[in-house]
Amino acid sequence: FVYFGGGTPSLLSTARLERLLPALDRIWSWSAAREVTFECAPRSVTAEKTAALRAAGVTRLSLGVQQLDDEILRRNGRVHLVADVEKAWESIRRADFPVVNEVYGSYFGDAPPARSTIEAGALPGGFLVEVEAIAAR
Repeated sequence: FVYFGGGTPSLLSTARLERLLPALDRIWSWSAAREVTFECAPRSVTAEKTAALRAAGVTRLSLGVQQLDDEILRRNGRVHLVADVEKAWESIRRADFPVVNEVYGSYFGDAPPARSTIEAGALPGGFLVEVEAIAAR
């Protein structure tokens, strides 16, 4: 397993990713890895970037959705809104990623996001969407 995360590497430009990932793969090849995961912030996901990630051998995206409620996203100081998540999913669909996990968190309140919020993120069409719910006070 290979994991690119911890600081949202998707903030790198597509051009930098197209140079960086092949260079890293030459040093330490992940071609035999069962899974190659790349952490993404919804606002940073583009069609060009998802295509570059697939071409580099990434098999799974970890999408930091956090919430599907713009007010909670604003209160938590997130830079993305629900429209950014929807746009990210369009790019993810086009790049044909087989696995995507969405990370949800609730920083205001005692519980993870409401069930209806999580279900709103599920997509039809053969995508495996895994939800990680995190609650914090």
